Amino acid sequence: MKLFFKKLSDDLTDLLRNEEDYNVLIEIGEASNCQLFKVHSVILNSRCSYFRNELSKINFDEKNIKKINKPHVSADAFKVIIDYIYGGFVRYEKVDASTIFDLLSTANQFGLNELVETSQTQLVKNHKSWIHLNFAKVYKTSLESDNFKVLQQSCNEIIVKQPSVLFDSENFTNISEKALITFLKLEAVHTDEVKIWEQIIRWGIAQNSGLGSNPDGWSDANFLTLKSTLKNCLPYIQYSQITTEDFTNKLCPYQQIFEPNLWKDIETKNKTIASTSQVTSATISSSKNTAITDENKNNDSTTLFQNNSTVTSKEKNEMENENSATSTIMSTTSIATSTTSTTTSATSYGSTSLPENDREYKPL
Repeated sequence: MKLFFKKLSDDLTDLLRNEEDYNVLIEIGEASNCQLFKVHSVILNSRCSYFRNELSKINFDEKNIKKINKPHVSADAFKVIIDYIYGGFVRYEKVDASTIFDLLSTANQFGLNELVETSQTQLVKNHKSWIHLNFAKVYKTSLESDNFKVLQQSCNEIIVKQPSVLFDSENFTNISEKALITFLKLEAVHTDEVKIWEQIIRWGIAQNSGLGSNPDGWSDANFLTLKSTLKNCLPYIQYSQITTEDFTNKLCPYQQIFEPNLWKDIETKNKTIASTSQVTSATISSSKNTAITDENKNNDSTTLFQNNSTVTSKEKNEMENENSATSTIMSTTSIATSTTSTTTSATSYGSTSLPENDREYKPL
């Protein structure tokens, strides 16, 4: 069976190469760098529904030729595609990563699903370094079609472990809003939330050429412009993971881009975290002081026994019992303090806690 298929594949490939009896002329690329492919309508109609539809709209010219023009298609990628249409296979080992990437989008446009699957699999398995170097462009493309799930999954795994691959890419500010929101919805991204906030602001400013990088000199209209740009992104920031210091220094300068209710929720949550942090610190300090006092009492009692050789056995026992009672009281006090602290902490958070692994912001 394989032998029969190889013979058929070779014969059809030869037909493509010798251009005998062609009746379709496909122009690929811009006029200054256009390449011509002489092919056969019977093959295109049988192997590709996209070209079957295209040819049905075109009339033959005086030479009995139909012409198709595709200026935005890569010539290298199309050569792979036309070889696949005639011969039924692709020699990926002879195709570089950039061409495979172009091939993925073009094959999807032409409805060649088998080629779409194999192309993205080849990229993910054999060209990981190229994906890293061109990450923003690859990530953006992976979200353009549901047929690119393999590539999209690979990109998501990279982002979670190394978000800098996206942020540091020279094309980061060119990614789509959809790509940015998809990133914000990912769980357990390995970076501080304030860094994500900074990159969102950077992206938003880059979408509006009239905005400077320093909000101190912005007008109300400037803030309104950024607010409109980021309105679909802001609800997905995990504001509860941003420290009080970063809230003051990084978020407050952009207060005007938030809806009043959202800003009030963020501000309230931040104050709750700050208050809880202070209570926790005070409780820890109190516990340490109690332990030190208790230890000092024990040491003083021991020293007294050692230095007073005239103390009677009965007096010594009474002093030991008194010291034991004192320690018990101090221990009970420490436990009560700890219990109060736990209750305070639970009351402070209550139902206002945001889901730890969910980037979608919930009203407080």
